[in-house]
Amino acid sequence: MAQEPALKKPSLLWIAAGAGVLLLGLLVFFLSGSMGSASGSETGNDAVPAPVVEYARVSAADQLFMVTAPGRMDARQRLSVVGEVPGKISYIHPDFETGGRIPKNDVMLRIDPGDYRADLARAEAQLTTALASLERAQSDRDRQVELADIGAVPSAQKEAAIANFASAESNVAQAEAQVTIARRNLNKTTLRAPFDALVVSEAVAPDTYVAPGAPLAELIDASAGEISAGLSPDDVAAVRRARAAEENAITVRAVPNDASIGDVRLTGYLASFAPTIDPASRTVAVRAVFPEAFSSENQGSVFVGDFMTLEIEAKAETPVYRVPTAALRQEKSVWLIAADETLTRAMVTPLETRGTDTLVTSAVNLESQRVLTTPLAEETDGMTVRLQSELAQDNR
Repeated sequence: MAQEPALKKPSLLWIAAGAGVLLLGLLVFFLSGSMGSASGSETGNDAVPAPVVEYARVSAADQLFMVTAPGRMDARQRLSVVGEVPGKISYIHPDFETGGRIPKNDVMLRIDPGDYRADLARAEAQLTTALASLERAQSDRDRQVELADIGAVPSAQKEAAIANFASAESNVAQAEAQVTIARRNLNKTTLRAPFDALVVSEAVAPDTYVAPGAPLAELIDASAGEISAGLSPDDVAAVRRARAAEENAITVRAVPNDASIGDVRLTGYLASFAPTIDPASRTVAVRAVFPEAFSSENQGSVFVGDFMTLEIEAKAETPVYRVPTAALRQEKSVWLIAADETLTRAMVTPLETRGTDTLVTSAVNLESQRVLTTPLAEETDGMTVRLQSELAQDNR
């Protein structure tokens, strides 16, 4: 049989060539990967574009502003009407009912005065008798004194006449007291309004019997209402500056708030400051009076005990600036935009919100400065921004 030819082993030259091709391929692969990585790295290192923002110009404002404090409406005077003498009700004012208005000095109620007039007449009669007895006792005393002086009667008779005169004087004093009591009791049968009264509640009816001390009604003074509230020492100082600067009384308003039942805004005047600071709240109590609070026009819209916000005119000690409320950060700072469009924080103290703007003071001169109004996720000193447009301010 013929033998199969033996397989030839590859030469070293071919092996070397194959290894070279393999190495070349690997080199190309790694170089390509490195270039791609470098290109991607270069793209990732590109700077993030500065955010586009809106801004507003800060303007100077008047130094007058309003400080606010919560308070509760109350009447200047409140009175509980009670019976002082017993008897039946004989007259009731037509407006003596809840919500009724009774002018000052008008008769509200009258208790049947018949028995009290009789008591007064009896007391006056007794006084007349006592006066007549006094006159006779005085004449007798004078005569007995003269007779005793000339020895016509014993001294004991003179002394008895003097004692009778003293007793007659005492009887007159007692009779006068009875007349006073009877007249006073008669006067107590008529109950008059001590001020322009608004009836809060009543519990009377014609011909009902009234006992002394029995509650008959609750009245409030309809001539004015008042609100007391606590101000911080800084606010008190600002209010005092406004009072010193104004020739007339400074403006005070009572404004309904979320807890109010009524819906009427009232204008009044500041009546007083408390002379002490409350140790718990560190506030000073102020009292404002509102003359028209309980006028007939406001009935059903202003209530005693209702919560309201007190607004009092005040004056800042330093310049005041008007900035958009949208520019405030945590209500104590704003971001200023410099000429190179970088941010700088400025601390502010808010005073009052007016529409979409807030009045603030600051140690930095803010007039005509640009403030950032667009909220950003991150805001830092030196951060660059790009300006889009100026935000128009609400100048109300």
